[in-house]
Amino acid sequence: MSIPPILLSMMVCDTTIRDIQSKKISLIGCFSGFVTKEVPYIVNNFSLFICLTEGSGAVPLILRIRNLQNNDLIFKHDSVAVFSNSITPTELVFILGGIKFPEYGQYAIELGTDKEFIGSVKISVSKPQNKDSL
Repeated sequence: MSIPPILLSMMVCDTTIRDIQSKKISLIGCFSGFVTKEVPYIVNNFSLFICLTEGSGAVPLILRIRNLQNNDLIFKHDSVAVFSNSITPTELVFILGGIKFPEYGQYAIELGTDKEFIGSVKISVSKPQNKDSL
């Protein structure tokens, strides 16, 4: 039986780089939303960095993106986090693309197991501040 992990961090960014020698992950271009002139907006790609701890064994995970205006699910991905022990953090990187955001507003990127919610981060889809943007 697997133990549900604890979320240490969840960051949205343009890309990630893993150093071969140190095994450290660099997050490049962290952000909290998309700015677009029109919706629906289809994202080419972005990265999601997740750091978990206190899990045990192979833990099935469910990654969801939910529209907070109407609670509609716009994306779902099943994955597995493998913990070597409950002390050492486990880092995951998801490269996501082709996700269609149907309207302006707030969205939640949610992480959970089939039995419980682990954590989330909010992102926004908004219009440019002025007409010359983008």
